[in-house]
Amino acid sequence: MFSAYEWRLRDNPPWLGKRPQAISPEFPKLSKLLLLILAAAVLYLLVKGFGRKASARKPEVHASTEAERMVGCAHCGVNLPEAEAIEEGGAYFCGEAHRRLGSR
Repeated sequence: MFSAYEWRLRDNPPWLGKRPQAISPEFPKLSKLLLLILAAAVLYLLVKGFGRKASARKPEVHASTEAERMVGCAHCGVNLPEAEAIEEGGAYFCGEAHRRLGSR
């Protein structure tokens, strides 16, 4: 069996240096602070995530099921909705400049 001195040497050998006696008395305060910071970060990320999802849930705008008639510009041939075209003398134009230039 080991003597008390040998047990002490086995548990705390001199070549390893002095071991700390106990955890610092500041440790509980620091751990609570770190836990509080971690909880705040998690809460922030949750709120930010829910906010992003709520803004993404915009009401869906359904396209009209009725198709709009398309017409071609008499000058350049670009197709555009009839409601946006300029009509003159039975011909449709994409803009005022092409209306002035006339048909090709």
